[in-house]
Amino acid sequence: MRKARPLRILCIHGVNHLESDPGKPPSPSEAPWRDGINKATSTWSLPFEVEFAAYNKLFDTARLTPAVLVTSVAKLTASAVWHGLGDVFGARGFGPQGGLGDTLEWTAGMICEWAGNAALRDRLRRCILVAIERARPDLVLAHSLGSLIAYDTLARPVNASAPGVEGLTLATFGSQIGHPAVRNVFGGRLRSIPPLRHWFHLYNPKDHVFTAPLDIRFASGQRPNFSQHLTPFDQEGNILNHDAGRYLAHEEATAALWRDVAAQQVPELASLRGFPPLPSARPRPVAAKASARARRDEAAPAIVHAKPAKRALLVGLSHYPNPAHDLPGCANDVFLMSQVLQKAGFAAQDIRVVLDARATKERILDRLHWLLDGAHDGHDRVFYFAGHGAQLPGYGAHEVVDRLDECLVPYDFDWSRTRAFVDDEFHELYAQLPENTRFLTILDCCHSGGMARDGGVRARGLSMPDDLRHRVLEWSDNQFRERSIGPSRVAPDKGTPDTLDVRHGSLRKLGCSVRLRNVLGDAPSDPSAQRRSYILARKAFGHSGPFMPFILEACAEGELALEHRHGSQSNGAFTWFLAEALTAARRPLSWARLVQDVQQRMAANGYRQRPQLVCPTRLKDNKIPWPQASKS
Repeated sequence: MRKARPLRILCIHGVNHLESDPGKPPSPSEAPWRDGINKATSTWSLPFEVEFAAYNKLFDTARLTPAVLVTSVAKLTASAVWHGLGDVFGARGFGPQGGLGDTLEWTAGMICEWAGNAALRDRLRRCILVAIERARPDLVLAHSLGSLIAYDTLARPVNASAPGVEGLTLATFGSQIGHPAVRNVFGGRLRSIPPLRHWFHLYNPKDHVFTAPLDIRFASGQRPNFSQHLTPFDQEGNILNHDAGRYLAHEEATAALWRDVAAQQVPELASLRGFPPLPSARPRPVAAKASARARRDEAAPAIVHAKPAKRALLVGLSHYPNPAHDLPGCANDVFLMSQVLQKAGFAAQDIRVVLDARATKERILDRLHWLLDGAHDGHDRVFYFAGHGAQLPGYGAHEVVDRLDECLVPYDFDWSRTRAFVDDEFHELYAQLPENTRFLTILDCCHSGGMARDGGVRARGLSMPDDLRHRVLEWSDNQFRERSIGPSRVAPDKGTPDTLDVRHGSLRKLGCSVRLRNVLGDAPSDPSAQRRSYILARKAFGHSGPFMPFILEACAEGELALEHRHGSQSNGAFTWFLAEALTAARRPLSWARLVQDVQQRMAANGYRQRPQLVCPTRLKDNKIPWPQASKS
């Protein structure tokens, strides 16, 4: 076996790292990195040279006062409820009184400074490119805030030809790249980095420093050069579990990252026994609270199977734990939609059904992962839901109700967010799909739960309990009134590829709520400037932003989604007339024409609900891609 040349490693550290001066001994905070690398590479006695990129001086840390730090933690925590942070500690568990100390606050403060300061990000990119050109590394290791800086630098197409970038191996860990609060900095979409030889992402679900898994999708024909690896560890005496050395020395990192790097230095090492195959792309994200099935999938070898071009998930809840909430037509709706889809070319084995007591929050999420897993350009995916809808008060960074979040009501719904399927969470599932995937969502439920108090009307919405309703009321003029909770409507950016066609509603519609939200959840002082920044970010990273589905909704905001009875059978009125419109079509329908047809049929039968189409404006006149039922 030939002797390996030293592996050149460039490290991009996170927060609170003491940068060494040139010619002086290494900083004490570099020791965990070196120890972790030593332990991981000792299997192959692989020599290495380490250099740290120095960037601390570029941050104006004097501005990070205690008040700013606490506010920054609140912003990131409020935006991360669906990624486990709120569930682990609760909104009040952060900061000095929560016992998590300075590391969390300073990390939050510097992330907020990085996300909100375009000039700072530009200086940091230049700093990293200079460091890469000087060090000519084989491997870049990027931890925490350093991973944000590394991705912001390397993922921009303009830097693909920069000296030293082509063929690099990148490893990110303890990373906030996937955190929803900072994703708009990247234009709302995360992509692989083509110039890299490979990008390894090490994810510890127990790391509580705003970390998140990555959902990197590959379109047909793309070279898969990204893999995500679970590296769970608990660090004794440190609840954050954020230590760089523990990531680097983890057995999964050794089996994947370090073995791969060693094999590049000494090819003979690639055939060592006792190690799994070298990693391939894992397009499915790792959930912080994965189901048992998802955990089994992640533990299995990364084998890529061809996925069907058409898949559908149909969920119906005719029966809830409280019989007063039962909706007799929902199971019928599911079988009706299955019939329509099979006539339109969907294979029976590619349609999954979840009904009643089996339609819990966890099971619906698990089936949705099945639905969207492996979706590529030109693939069709359909999600159908028939049941109750509701609204929950949504909290901003300062624990003030500033919106109402729409949600679907699963079987185990209890008016808590952990058992509600909320718009932001739905968006997270599909936002990173390949841009030319076709994802249709059909929702036969109410969108305004408070409108369902009519005892004589069988409506598909639940009324908010009085203790929750109190959060959106105020005492005024000797009575309780609904208080203003801020604007829900955000004007879409006209003339851009992702302009939404929303005729009677707002972008708080389920599945659309975070698309144009300002970075870190701040109320936009200048919405037009926010949109310009968002558009510029998409252009800088060479994509068209987060994926946008077709969403067919049973009714407009403030309306009821009603049951329809024909003979002794019940169905959702929207579902019944949607199936009727598809069955009766004698020529291919556009999405807009389909909704118009359903609206006309419902009005002719006396229903005062107007089904809605939410989709990119440029696509609303496209023909439905699969044959209508009458043609089969």
